[in-house]
Amino acid sequence: MTKKAVCFIVALVIAAGCKGHKTDPERTSFTVSGTYLTVASPDARAAQIVFNEISRLDKLFDPYSADSELSRLNRAFNVPVKVSPEMIALLNFSAQINFMTGGAFDATSGALSEQWEKFTKSKDPARIPSPAEIAALKKKCGIDYIVIDKNASTAKIVKEGLKINFGGIARGYMVDKAAEKLRTAGINNAFIDYGGNIFCMGKNHGHLWSTGIKNPRALGAILSQEEIQDEGVVTAGGPEQFFTFTGKKYSRIVDHKTGLLLNNNVISVTIITKNCLTAAGFAEPFVIMGELGIKAFLAQNPSTMRIFLLMDENGKPRMSIFR
Repeated sequence: MTKKAVCFIVALVIAAGCKGHKTDPERTSFTVSGTYLTVASPDARAAQIVFNEISRLDKLFDPYSADSELSRLNRAFNVPVKVSPEMIALLNFSAQINFMTGGAFDATSGALSEQWEKFTKSKDPARIPSPAEIAALKKKCGIDYIVIDKNASTAKIVKEGLKINFGGIARGYMVDKAAEKLRTAGINNAFIDYGGNIFCMGKNHGHLWSTGIKNPRALGAILSQEEIQDEGVVTAGGPEQFFTFTGKKYSRIVDHKTGLLLNNNVISVTIITKNCLTAAGFAEPFVIMGELGIKAFLAQNPSTMRIFLLMDENGKPRMSIFR
């Protein structure tokens, strides 16, 4: 691993790292449920602490593990399921984001997302959901169909066929919890990247961490450079989220309002804010909402988030920045 690689770590269309200092901490990398986890810190204890916490939480939220707490909850219908405080916290946050974005984020649309995923993986026209299928799947969605009893530590799905899929927000939450573990251990300087959900703690040997929004159509070109300290960084969208089918370009992101694959001119949204969970919670909804939707949201919800919206304007990238 070269110092340059340590310094500039790429996640979708965002690179986060340091500024080429000779004291850059070495990276330690793991794989958790097929997703890369990278930790860099001057403290040698940091990597194992982060790995342990991410692995613990993965056992709760992994939608592909039949033994996870999330899978057990998804298999139950109209029966209270004992769940962890972490699950209750993420369900409550999901409801809040759903409300604030007017439904652009919907953690209960797992069945709909799975149906589209079958098509995007196979590119088989027979896998494209029909309008009738989409309408039926949308009826199985709705955050109000999850009943939480905080005192009993239970959650209950009261709509048959509803399936929870937290998407990227689970990873953002896991990164934040790992950062809390580091602080408890007295570690205040570290870099965590779990599947593009990044948190930069403190400083890198006295220097601020740095992030650059890349131009997806010009190798090495940076559209915006930002310094970060004790903030999370998450990007939704990016070139990897698009695919070509029968000569047309499609996004892999599902518009939860229409039930269709997203079709707008947004390339990506990057959010820098006080924690990874907030950044992860709003990044994909903002891709769906687009420039006008983000402006309307901020008019109603003044925010300290730094938002970088990258759009395609007749084949050329254009960036709008909201601070």
